[in-house]
Amino acid sequence: AFVVAVLFIQFTVVRPIKRVTSAAERISVGQQADLGAAGLKRTSRNEIHQLVLATERLRASLAMAMQRLTKKQNPPTPPNPPA
Repeated sequence: AFVVAVLFIQFTVVRPIKRVTSAAERISVGQQADLGAAGLKRTSRNEIHQLVLATERLRASLAMAMQRLTKKQNPPTPPNPPA
């Protein structure tokens, strides 16, 4: 019974937290990170899933902010008028 409990905790708590931690570390240095959140229900009551979803939203928000910042720093150049 003890082994079953340890395995249950390993797969339902420890692994997902390690995955989110690893993704957060990659995101913090500007790397892409896939959290696998697409398959999770948005209404999940599992706190680990909620953490994954929140981290995924943070990743998406940071990506959009970086795109806006890049556009602002590199505006499109107007076409040259004919000579």
